[in-house]
Amino acid sequence: MTILETERLQLLPAGPDHIRAMLSGSAAFSQVFDMTLVDGYLAFPEALYPTLEALESDPDIAPWWMYLIVHKRDRAVVGTAGYKGRPRNYRVELGYSVAPSYQNRGIATEAVKALTFNAKTHEDVGLVIAHTLPQDSASTRVLTKCSFVHTTDIDDPDDGLVWRWEHQSK
Repeated sequence: MTILETERLQLLPAGPDHIRAMLSGSAAFSQVFDMTLVDGYLAFPEALYPTLEALESDPDIAPWWMYLIVHKRDRAVVGTAGYKGRPRNYRVELGYSVAPSYQNRGIATEAVKALTFNAKTHEDVGLVIAHTLPQDSASTRVLTKCSFVHTTDIDDPDDGLVWRWEHQSK
């Protein structure tokens, strides 16, 4: 499986073993993978169970699912990022979060650029999208820095009103 590399980060595709260790706690994860889990690295811990289920039922989905954002120098998982499934209709959606202690350092921007570039290398991806809450925020600034454009407002059945962002250039 391909690890995405940037200057300071590795984006490591999470496999079932990673998820099981994460569910077992920080000490178990560190023992198995020789890196730490930074407090707050996971914005939505409840997502681990459906992620594990998806990866176990379809191991080939891993490149289109969760990546661990690993800070190379610190050997620490400082966040998660990834896609919300395989491309459909030539588009893929991405999402990301970074631990509070690592925010405002350009890490989310670096991760989003890597994921966007990676997606665009696949012939079945012509459009990368993201959604944010409908307000200016750190996430909207990250997407703007990464050449995403706010294109429309969407009434999401789970999240309510969200802004849709698109990155269309090849």
